[in-house]
This record gives sequence, structure tokens and C-alpha cells, in this order.
Amino acid sequence: MNQEPAGPYTHNLYDAGYYDHPDPSRAVPEDPSRPPIASDASHVQAAPQSPTWQPAPAPRSESDARLAAGQEPQQPQLEWWQQPPPAVEPQYSQASPQSPPFELVSDFAQDEPRERFSFWRWLWEAAVLVVLAFAIAFVIKAFVVQPFFIPSGSMEPTLMPGDRVLVSKFIYRFREPQAGDVVVFAAPNDSQDRDFIKRIVAVEGQTVEVRDGVLFVDGKQQKDNWASSQDHSSYGPLTLSDDNVFVMGDNRTNSSDSRVFGPFDRDRILGEAFVIYWPLNRLRSI
Repeated sequence: MNQEPAGPYTHNLYDAGYYDHPDPSRAVPEDPSRPPIASDASHVQAAPQSPTWQPAPAPRSESDARLAAGQEPQQPQLEWWQQPPPAVEPQYSQASPQSPPFELVSDFAQDEPRERFSFWRWLWEAAVLVVLAFAIAFVIKAFVVQPFFIPSGSMEPTLMPGDRVLVSKFIYRFREPQAGDVVVFAAPNDSQDRDFIKRIVAVEGQTVEVRDGVLFVDGKQQKDNWASSQDHSSYGPLTLSDDNVFVMGDNRTNSSDSRVFGPFDRDRILGEAFVIYWPLNRLRSI
């Protein structure tokens, strides 16, 4: 296959109807109906320049790529000890212009169920406390301490009418009754629904005797430091049997005691009076 020798090409402007050919003699003749080609190079469009070498752009980081895409750059992951403390939002006061608006209806709508729940919870707790208080009071009164009112002057001057005393109901679970104890006991006569308060002067196994108003226990005259008066009555001698006690009032001339109804079993003793708690000006131990 014959190849045509290379030669100078004539630039053909395709919009003018000319074609490039290596041999000018074989070029297509000019068409008189077409406008003439440009006679100088100033009217000829310059050929595109050959591309120049440029280095490849440096790879962009993920943050640059996210910025170029219009996204926020992703923060690097930090360990828990490197993380900053959480931000605390400021608390706005009521007078601050930046405070959120106060919505009256919305607040009441949110608080109403909470208030109703709190009321019922308070009512339940109050009922539990009342029942618990009554239970504790019952246990204390039945087994620990019970208050008593002094109606008469049979124990003057130790106890005055109107005094209120506390009686320990458990003391005799740990020790035996002793001479000198002021005790509250059930009436020896079962027909009397009342309690008495007197002082023990003799216990089981001892012999008690009253001579012309003077008390003798086991033949020894007793120094009645509590007695406010002496009568001229006589009683005994009488030796007390097991578990029996003999009681007398400090006001000997105005007391109904064992000189009248005799000794009685210690099981009738309710407890020992140990303090006057009312009135306050007579607050003292017995």
C-alpha cells in the first residue's frame, strides 16, 4: 500500500468548506460562492496548546472532604480520660430576660397528678404512723410503763392528791419486791374494780407487827422516814407466807391498807411507781 509523502498541511476551516490535504495541488478548488479564507494568521484560531504536566493533587483528609461536601468535620475519638467534662447549661433566674416563658396552664397540668399522688402518699404514711403509735403505746402501757392518777391523800406527803406518776411494769420481772417500794396493785377484794398505791413494809417470811401505831418487822422497830403521822392502832404479829407482801400508806391515820385487808399475793402488784411527772413543779423521782 502506497503511502503519500508527508507534506505541509493546509488548515481547513470546516465552516468554509475546505479540507486538509498534504498536496496543495490536490486541494479542493475554492468555491466562488463561499467567502474567501482568512489571508493572515490573525483571523485563524490558534491550535490548542499541548497539555502541560502538573503534579497530582495531594490526597485530602477526611475532614477536608467533609468540609468540601458541606458537612461538619468528624471529631477524633478520644479515650474516656481524655474527654472534656460535659457542658452544664446555665440556670436562668425568673428575672433573667433569657428565661423561657412561663406557661401557667402547662405547669398546672403537669403538677396536678404529682400533687394528687403526694397527697395520697402522705395520707397513707400518716395512717401507718398513727397505727404504729397506738401499737407502741399499747405495748408500752401493757408491758413497760403506765401512768396513774393519785386521787387521795393516803400517801401524803410522798404523793399528793392530783399527782400523776409513772409505774414501771417490768421491774419485778428482774428482781423481787422489796420493803420501801411504792407499788400499785389491784384491790385485794375482787369486787372492787380499782387500783391502790401503797408502800411495802414487809415481804414473805418476815413477821410484821404494829404496836400502838409503831411498826415492828422481825421484832425490830422501823424508822418510818416516810410516815407523816402515827396512830395508836395495833396489828399482829403476823408472819407472811410465800409470795405475800404487807403494805401501808405513808399517811397512817388516813390509809386503808394491809391493816384492814391483810397481806396479799405479789401477783396482784402491777408495778413500781418511780417518778412524779405532773404537775411540773412536783417533777421528781419517788
